[in-house]
Amino acid sequence: MSVHKPNSQQQKMTLDSRVFDSLSSTFPEFQCTIADIKFPKKDFVINFYLYVLEQLQFNPNKLIGTLLEDQFKGISHPEMFRESFQLISLMKSLRTILNKLHTKDGLQFGLNDLVDPSPARNSAFMFTLLNFFNFADARVTELKDKLDIVGERKSQLSELLAKREQIAREKNERAEKKVKMQDRAQQIHIQKLGFEALRDETVSLEKMSDKRHEELEDVARHICRVQSQINELKDTYHKLQAQQVQSPDVLKNSYKHLQDKLKETKLLLEQSQETAEEKKKILLLLETVEKGQDNRLILLKEIIDQAKEVKKLGTELANLELKLKSDSALTEASQARLNGLKKDLSGLTTQITTLELQHEKTKSSMKEGIRHLKEERKALEDTESSELESVLESIDNVQQEVNSLLQENTRLNKSYEKLYASLIQKEQEFTSSEIEYIDGEIAEMKLAQQSKKRS
Repeated sequence: MSVHKPNSQQQKMTLDSRVFDSLSSTFPEFQCTIADIKFPKKDFVINFYLYVLEQLQFNPNKLIGTLLEDQFKGISHPEMFRESFQLISLMKSLRTILNKLHTKDGLQFGLNDLVDPSPARNSAFMFTLLNFFNFADARVTELKDKLDIVGERKSQLSELLAKREQIAREKNERAEKKVKMQDRAQQIHIQKLGFEALRDETVSLEKMSDKRHEELEDVARHICRVQSQINELKDTYHKLQAQQVQSPDVLKNSYKHLQDKLKETKLLLEQSQETAEEKKKILLLLETVEKGQDNRLILLKEIIDQAKEVKKLGTELANLELKLKSDSALTEASQARLNGLKKDLSGLTTQITTLELQHEKTKSSMKEGIRHLKEERKALEDTESSELESVLESIDNVQQEVNSLLQENTRLNKSYEKLYASLIQKEQEFTSSEIEYIDGEIAEMKLAQQSKKRS
């Protein structure tokens, strides 16, 4: 940027008109005439500079401290200039700005340019400031647009970084969830093993139940056999009781019959003996009376026959007595046997009662055990089936969740890779554009310096 020094009246008028046109277009609200530029005065110049600095958002009062003290160094009686602090601060501010703008011919802005301004210097300084303001306004707008772009890119970058952090958190959460799912799957596997062990135990219980049922059936068959034996013993007992009832009467009748028969035989024997004695007497009498008679042999034969008959009756009587004794012995033996059978029968009755009670108790306990086993088996089957179904369902759900999480993780990883690649690309583009912009600025500054040197 350069300021042309007017070398003639025409150039001066041209510069004044350019300053006026630039001031009117740049600050239309600032009241100004061409005469104010051609013949500048103190108030106009100070108002113009203050207005331009205000538009540039520069506060000259900030330079009152150290800058004024530097300005007053080597001056005697500085208290005389205290009223001119603001004016000197304004001068120092304008000098600092104009020195940065590199005016042509090395013009140095001084206090006289505010107190007693020169038209040529004032036009040059005003034109420089107006050009700087227009340049700064254009560059500020461009820079604002670039800053907006940079801010937008920064916001995008911050959003992408936030997304990346969120993705990392979600990835960690998914990893934790995956670990939890694996732990849950391991727990479910352990529960499944427990259920399988429970199923094996149930099968063993069923086998034991079947074995116990077979044992119960064997006991029932044994009880049936014992019951049949008991029934046979009862029948035998009833028969023995019937025999016990009938035997004494039969024996008594037989004994009475034998006694009657024995009495009859004795009577017959006595009668035969009496008859034999009478016949013997008669025979003796006949022998004595009629010794030669022929009837003696007949009587003798009759006597011999009667004697044989008596002997036979005696033998029969002895046999009957022996038979009676044997029958009495048999009766006593039968009675003793009957008493033993009664004792055995009472013992068997007690055993039968005990066995029946034990059988009923065993039967009831076995029925109760079978009922409990059936209930336990049914409960175990229901519990096992329900729990197994729930476990299988939970395993399926966990597997589905793990698959969905893996798919989501794969999808998110791909999207994150794309976002990261786009982020890196945007950063590279932003960096390259900024580098190009800075290189362009440096090139423009070098060209401006070269043009200034050439001029």
